[in-house]
Amino acid sequence: MKFSSPEPLQRIVSAATMCILFIFLISGSLYLIFPEQHYNAAGWGVLVKYVLYFWLLALLAGHVAINGTLSLSSIIVALAWVIAISIGVMMGADAKRAFLYLIPVTALLAPRSFQLRATSLALPLLMVTLAGAFYEYFVLGGFARFHPTSYRGISIFINPNNLGITVTVLAAYVTLTRRGTLSWITFTFCGGLVLYSGSKTGMAALLALTVLLLAQASALRLVALGLPVLALAALSIATGLVHVQLDSAWERIRQYTEFFSNLNNTIFPFLDAMPYYADNAFIQLWIEMGLPAAIVYVSVVFICVMRERLRNPLWAIFVLSSMTTNVPYLFPLAYLFWFYAGTSFTQTSPKLGKMAVVRQYPHDQHAFNLGEMATQSDR
Repeated sequence: MKFSSPEPLQRIVSAATMCILFIFLISGSLYLIFPEQHYNAAGWGVLVKYVLYFWLLALLAGHVAINGTLSLSSIIVALAWVIAISIGVMMGADAKRAFLYLIPVTALLAPRSFQLRATSLALPLLMVTLAGAFYEYFVLGGFARFHPTSYRGISIFINPNNLGITVTVLAAYVTLTRRGTLSWITFTFCGGLVLYSGSKTGMAALLALTVLLLAQASALRLVALGLPVLALAALSIATGLVHVQLDSAWERIRQYTEFFSNLNNTIFPFLDAMPYYADNAFIQLWIEMGLPAAIVYVSVVFICVMRERLRNPLWAIFVLSSMTTNVPYLFPLAYLFWFYAGTSFTQTSPKLGKMAVVRQYPHDQHAFNLGEMATQSDR
């Protein structure tokens, strides 16, 4: 028996999966129309997202059955993550929080054929985000919604950091897979959205992306692409359009000081029964799920850095973002991170100077071929 399928069925499954994935990633658009669903764990908005998630999971399973391969590296990392989080739950970690840490890791197991196609959604997602920002600013009042005592939804995302980081990730994918004027336009849109969000993390991530892109680019690209982005950022800060304050930085230092000065249980800090909190993925994961989960996350990040280096700047975006944002927990950042890690493990992540080819399906030398396994079992 072989896990194979006629090509027409494969195209149908692929198209359906891409469609559901796109709707899933822009599901935050509902919050623009129904703002009461923000931070409402019992609301129907969350239910819609879970329904889309399980549809997507079923379609991805169909992809695996049709194409017959899974990355061995991704399987090992996914199992390590599940085991680490499960250990934390067994020791007393919050099961609901653990569930939200666990479900995004399925993005790590996306087959290579799907990985190659999914990157093409970056530009449409960026355009929807831009449209949401325009609608919010001109129809809903824009910055008036950033009140410190209320929800901080922005465009189709739940908070400014989410928007700033996500659009930078999307811009990186577009820049790595497209060429010419489109890259410059994408960077302009991304810079505008990051400035609109006021996210300092987003600004740092965009700056890191620009520097890494220019590190391997020509002088012409430096003038045509990098300088306009930096000039726009400098002009916005100089004119007061964007106010860069350091209050949040001092607050994070206070959080870290409080955590390390009161820490008693090094392996599972949640057993201290202290209200620890840190706007930092590495420390917050350690606080909530324990040291094993934090070690797995740091290891995955380190592997991505060593594999990609200057050939792909996405690792720098996720490292910087993890310093101020709980990346493996938040939607859609957690899914984007695990998806990127999966492409890094299977060597399908787009590289600087190399165009992504979405019609090729190279075989992973470290992969389980399900079809071959089934055939061998029938002998």
